[in-house]
Amino acid sequence: MSGHSVGCAKELASLGFERMVLAREMSFADIAGFTRTSPIEAEVFIHGALCVCHSGQCLFSSMVGGRSGNRGECAQPCRLPYNGGKYPLSLKDNCLAGHIPELIDAHVASLKIEGRMKGPDYVGPVAAGVRVPAVSRRLLDGHRAATPEEIGYLAEIFSRSGFTDAYFTGNISHAMLGTRTEADKRRSAGRTVPYETKRGLPAVAVPSRAHKADEYLPVKPHNKPVKRRTAYMHSVAQLTPAARKYFDICYLPLAAAADVAPGADGECFIGAALPPVIYDSDLPEIRRSLEKAAGRGIRDLLIGNIGHLGLAREAGMIPHGDFRLNICNRESAAAIEGLGFRDFILSPELTLPRLRDIGGQSLAVVYGRIPLMVTEKCAGKECGGCRACTAGKNQLTDRRGARFPVLREWRHRSLIVNSLPTSMSDRQKALAEYGVRGQHFIFTVETPQNVDAVIRAYSTGTPLPGECRRIAVK
Repeated sequence: MSGHSVGCAKELASLGFERMVLAREMSFADIAGFTRTSPIEAEVFIHGALCVCHSGQCLFSSMVGGRSGNRGECAQPCRLPYNGGKYPLSLKDNCLAGHIPELIDAHVASLKIEGRMKGPDYVGPVAAGVRVPAVSRRLLDGHRAATPEEIGYLAEIFSRSGFTDAYFTGNISHAMLGTRTEADKRRSAGRTVPYETKRGLPAVAVPSRAHKADEYLPVKPHNKPVKRRTAYMHSVAQLTPAARKYFDICYLPLAAAADVAPGADGECFIGAALPPVIYDSDLPEIRRSLEKAAGRGIRDLLIGNIGHLGLAREAGMIPHGDFRLNICNRESAAAIEGLGFRDFILSPELTLPRLRDIGGQSLAVVYGRIPLMVTEKCAGKECGGCRACTAGKNQLTDRRGARFPVLREWRHRSLIVNSLPTSMSDRQKALAEYGVRGQHFIFTVETPQNVDAVIRAYSTGTPLPGECRRIAVK
């Protein structure tokens, strides 16, 4: 979900939540500022693996390998080599054992240690290292930081070329990167001793014949599906005359939207898209940009985080939900509608039947290179440099030769998009059969000529040239 602001905490509090796990990319200054004004408790991740993508926003494994990181099945494409054997996406494990006093003083309510995909041989010693270290007093109860020896003890359990605290300290650089080396493996090597407990698991009778349940009916079957075509355009140049006439709303990055002339009669509305990540310290600049956009007549705001909903209210704009909200079921869709979103784009991970089941005020991504990652650690510097990033020429090439464009996001963050576009231009009958009436297009690296070609293909129901990804039926 990428909870990185007090605004997000306020929306969660309105839904009944009492604690929020903060995004792992937040610095100590961000965390301390959050706990001072948040209406709910904060939980901070202090030890374990880091995804290079912003928390809760990675679609890399899902789009490329069919295994969803959002559902706990990540295939870890960030740990693989790119661009001829380099590892520009592999981060060292996070370790904040040396910052325990700061976290306590910041009134953090809970400390989180990685454990979901780890065994007891990892979770037990790491938890003991923080709570009951063998060589010293308790870190938490002693209100003190771990010593170098104690951090070395944690590294013996597991590390990737050491640890990093770069997000916490704000020292984001190449030094954050690391891989699991042979030396790391030798350091953590140990002898496994089998142990048989006296108590086993109770036997459970399994019926020989399964009883299938009836299909669950939609929560709001009376809701008429939205019929609308919208588009996100990463560049103003992609807003062609044909696009102005084909789409109902064209969203541009907030920084660029206010400089675009409004559409004439019969043309689309110009909307603004908020950056996917906005820290509380970024709010003054964002509010100034929103005021400028509102002054130019922009009323539609594309939002990818519930914490940004208050910004739309302040600016008097209509909130539209982006795919980054990760809406995958009717319950989350109903919650988003209840918060006041006019409509919302469903997760690109969903199949056609899942899209049909949600319906309502939803749209589906029917075209575009799906954004796979937004990274705080600049990926552009690792594969071409700032100048190439600004020109849109950076890319990551994997072992199979697939090329993933790397674009510049707001505040010099990096946006990594899929190597193949999703396209359903020649399968619109299937979209209609599954009730997909709201359609969203994403334009990232396309030229103006490419944009017009996509519009022609969807207008005529013909396939686009080249290989593409399809929305699955199953």
